[in-house]
Amino acid sequence: MSNAKTPTNEERISSDNIPQDPAEGTPSYEAFFVPPAQAERGNGVMVLPSKWGVTSSVKNYCYELSDLGYSVIAPQVLQGPLPLEERTADELLEQADPNLMVDAVRSSLHALRSYSLDPKKPVTIIGFGMGASLAIWASERLFDSVNLCVAYYGSQDINFEDSQSEYLLNFAKDDEYTSEDDANFCYSNLKVSGKEAEVHWFDAKHDFMEKELPNYNQAAATQAWQDTLTIVQRVNS
Repeated sequence: MSNAKTPTNEERISSDNIPQDPAEGTPSYEAFFVPPAQAERGNGVMVLPSKWGVTSSVKNYCYELSDLGYSVIAPQVLQGPLPLEERTADELLEQADPNLMVDAVRSSLHALRSYSLDPKKPVTIIGFGMGASLAIWASERLFDSVNLCVAYYGSQDINFEDSQSEYLLNFAKDDEYTSEDDANFCYSNLKVSGKEAEVHWFDAKHDFMEKELPNYNQAAATQAWQDTLTIVQRVNS
């Protein structure tokens, strides 16, 4: 048995604003970064938050992935303080510049690969809500950089001809933001493109994964996260 000391969460936080090393002329973005618990570098996992930003729940998911040996980054896609009310979160999302959101994903992906065990190896992306839509987008548009996309209550209506990723799509049966039609259309596009995709439906509402939010559902979140860890470890083994 190893006598190595397990770092505390605080010791494992390299920085809340790591160097993104973006292309010249591209702005940098705040990001929450956690290296592997027992190593200097590991395979990369990006966690893209919902409109609520990098909450304590998102950070805790990052820590769990770190415990499994991954280098993990969670960019603050929507800049500014975390919203405290749904209306404020919706307004931030409505006012956000889609180009800047995409830049944040690209920049953070670049940084994550540079901090990973093998910078040439594609990474896994896990997204919630808004972050799920961005994760699905990235799996196709940045196809050579993503090996697995796990999306929670978010979708896209794009084709997936170039994607090299596997997919795990998690949807809530009672979702005012992502309809059943949206979910099924996204899944259909994946299957038409011949992609490996699983869809899991949960008896829950939008935002069921985050404890801070009113729609948190412990049973659904526990099962969905265990499914996520299983596929993340399989794809990255």
